[in-house]
Amino acid sequence: MGELEETVAYLRTAVQTHRKTIFWSVCALLFFLLVAQVKEVASLLLASYGLALLLDPVVTRFEERGVSRTVAILGIGGVLFAFGLLLLVLLVPAVVGEYQQLIVNLPDYVRSAAEKSSVFAERWLGVEPPESLDQVADEARQYVAAIGVEQLKAAGAALGKTALQGYSLALTVFNLLLLPFFVFYLTRDLRAFHRTLGSFLDTETQTRISTIGKEILTHVYAFFKGQLTVSIILAVLYIIGFALADLPWAFAVGTLTGLLNIVPYLGVAIGFLLATLLTLVSEPSLSHFAFVYGVFIAVQIVEGNFLTPKIVGESVGIHPLGVMVALIIGGDLFGLLGMILAIPAAAAIRVLFNHSLAAVESSDEADELVATSGL
Repeated sequence: MGELEETVAYLRTAVQTHRKTIFWSVCALLFFLLVAQVKEVASLLLASYGLALLLDPVVTRFEERGVSRTVAILGIGGVLFAFGLLLLVLLVPAVVGEYQQLIVNLPDYVRSAAEKSSVFAERWLGVEPPESLDQVADEARQYVAAIGVEQLKAAGAALGKTALQGYSLALTVFNLLLLPFFVFYLTRDLRAFHRTLGSFLDTETQTRISTIGKEILTHVYAFFKGQLTVSIILAVLYIIGFALADLPWAFAVGTLTGLLNIVPYLGVAIGFLLATLLTLVSEPSLSHFAFVYGVFIAVQIVEGNFLTPKIVGESVGIHPLGVMVALIIGGDLFGLLGMILAIPAAAAIRVLFNHSLAAVESSDEADELVATSGL
């Protein structure tokens, strides 16, 4: 009975000593559970808050020069909007021109792809290709007639599930339309928001959180600035390389491959797939494939050995395997936005872990000092 009382007393003392840590841990757990239930709204709020943090230093500089915070935010938003509009004006005509060229050449591409598919099916799969479209239609009718009722039910259920996902898509589009308004109000009232949160904390905790927050923002700034610069350079290199390789849609594919590099590995994966398909339907010779793939290899060598180390550097400090795991988790939780925010979020978690580890180590050292001093 004495041991039980000692255990209860020890637990009561531990709870009283670490009540703030327990309280905030429970709050964090409830927060993450809430985020998991309302992904769309959580994505909007997190993206808005992240953009507000990125804009705040720029707005503060204007504010120090006598410009009101509201005017500064509207001015920065106007410049960003004008820059995006300029990109559309420059890129859309080129993309439309290549699209028109694709439409003109599409019958030839389809015919070429059909011929090559027939040769491949007959030579490597041992399947005799159909002689005409009528034969394809007849075989399709026979296949549909052989489908059972259970398969039709399963297909209907899958179709219904897909239709219900349209609500999520509509909500996502609606959230994107709301994003500028959320960013505006959060950026304008960011200090008041932080003061309100700080009122629940003591001075020491506020100082610690401020230090950690500044370190996280330093990593995030460096990552996005470096990654955007690298993406623009890669887009130029891919456009030049694909043009020299005589790849259809060289400008559009190169631009997409480079700019999507802001999400690590995404641009290369999509660009590689598009380049392979376009090479297959245009001129699928071994030399053409070698030229196109050589462009990817050369650009990746330049990016991996020169651009990223020099421009992005060790801004995040995460192992490549950790980067891939973060991208998978972010994409699974929040889709494309989650993949974009995965690396900064991983950097934030890394900073928090390092500070927590340092706090534990300092606490252990203090306990050892007390024990050896006999106090």
